[in-house]
Amino acid sequence: MTTGGRAFAAGDGEILVIDEWPDAESFQRFFESQTEIPRIMQEGGAKGAPEISFYRKLDTPDIF
Repeated sequence: MTTGGRAFAAGDGEILVIDEWPDAESFQRFFESQTEIPRIMQEGGAKGAPEISFYRKLDTPDIF
C-alpha cells in the first residue's frame, strides 16, 4: 500500500505515475504480485515493459 500521494501526468505517447512507497523493495513486491497490470497496460496501448525509476522525496521549505 502506498504511504502518501499519487499523481498522474501524460505526455507525448506516455503516462507518468508517481506513487509514494516506504522503499523500493515494497513497491517491487507489490508490482510483481499484480497479475492484472500487464493486461491493463496492453489494453491501454502500452508497448513494452514499463520504465520504473525510484527517487527520494525532498523536504523543502516551499512544500504545501
